[in-house]
Amino acid sequence: YVLLDHLIDKQTPDSAVIPLIYQHIALSTTEQYSVLFEMDSPFWPHYYADMREIFNVLALESECIDTHTYPYSLNLMGMVAHGKAAAWHTACFALATLSQTSHHLIVVNNAYTALALADQLGDDAIDWEEDFAMRRATVPIVYVADIKGLSLHHVFDLPLHEIEDCLIQNRIQLTLIESALE
Repeated sequence: YVLLDHLIDKQTPDSAVIPLIYQHIALSTTEQYSVLFEMDSPFWPHYYADMREIFNVLALESECIDTHTYPYSLNLMGMVAHGKAAAWHTACFALATLSQTSHHLIVVNNAYTALALADQLGDDAIDWEEDFAMRRATVPIVYVADIKGLSLHHVFDLPLHEIEDCLIQNRIQLTLIESALE
């Protein structure tokens, strides 16, 4: 996590407490799973694949939102939401493996992915001003850039009221919230 922050965000936390808490939770979770599953269990390849997915999508999200390398489209947001839900997918896979009832696993995983996507859509629709002030190119900001014919770097030169007017006139926030509710 510290390496990811340093490599992707070009920042190192002032205090090691935050990343250490995250690392403690991750290690504790791995320890709990190791009590439940032998090392040769089919659970472990699934677990490691999900952990890779989480870190990969966090890096992708940062590349899109913070460095503006790629436009953060709804399609990319869906990929990121799926990756962010990977920890839930792991827990569901663990429960399905232990109970030997994997027939509902796809439905449950899809529900967690949809929940993660809805949460992100709602969050981006609500806190777009904060994201704009931090120069984070979230989906509403990308939409405004597209509508205005601007690059992601130049959309941040617009005054805040012009961004807000564009969001309202084009029903961008409402569309995102409606999508989140679906």
